[in-house]
Amino acid sequence: DAVRVWNRTRERAEPISQLGGSVHSSPVHAVEGAGIVHIVLTNDTAVDAVLALLEPSLADLASQQIPIVDHSTTSPAGTAARAAALTARGLAYLHAPVFMSPSAARAAQGTMIVAGPEEVFTRVQPLLAPMSAKLQHVGARPDLAAAMKLFGNAMNLSMLHGLADILSMAEGLGIPAERALDVFGVIDVRYVLDGRGRRMAEGNVEPLWTVDVAQKDVGLMMSCAPGVAMPALRALSATLQAHQAAGEGELDVAVMGRRKPAVDTL
Repeated sequence: DAVRVWNRTRERAEPISQLGGSVHSSPVHAVEGAGIVHIVLTNDTAVDAVLALLEPSLADLASQQIPIVDHSTTSPAGTAARAAALTARGLAYLHAPVFMSPSAARAAQGTMIVAGPEEVFTRVQPLLAPMSAKLQHVGARPDLAAAMKLFGNAMNLSMLHGLADILSMAEGLGIPAERALDVFGVIDVRYVLDGRGRRMAEGNVEPLWTVDVAQKDVGLMMSCAPGVAMPALRALSATLQAHQAAGEGELDVAVMGRRKPAVDTL
């Protein structure tokens, strides 16, 4: 099928023409005759702005039930508002953010998660499936994929933040960074997510690894690199200290899953 492209910065779209696609001067021209419309932008403001530019085409897209699939990483609130506004006008809309790098996207790897009406998803599934290694419809709730994307990114960034402190610990101990990473061949972080993560979700704080013991362990971790800023561990220590101050030191660290007052760690 022919690919028709519009980009706010035309130069970025030009390589598409070398692959057989066509580059257009406006989104209205780009969606003429389309069987499906894909949107990939940086934030809510950009998505809303492009949808405003598409206004002259929306009635036709609605009458023909041409699906609009938005792959942008956006806020749950903004996504829900867009979905409500578009579906109220009879448009078929899905939110389908992805977990993939540019190179993974080019290789059709990574994961795509989709939220929106199951009927619309079923129609476009054959078109979306070849775009990623894994395609999952997470439900009809329009903001669910937006939330899941932020959950995933929060976990990824939190792990990298913690990893930076692990590398600081290794440097302080004179252990090569590559050797420090070998620990992930010894432990399975999925066990933490499946085990203690489940306990956190259920509110199960029966003590296995207590807050007090964890705080002691964090102190040992920070002692591996004296004088080195370790922001992830510092933030963790402050959170554990807040639970200790609340009389929760003998509860399991799963207590961190409970809502708590904001802690200033900076």
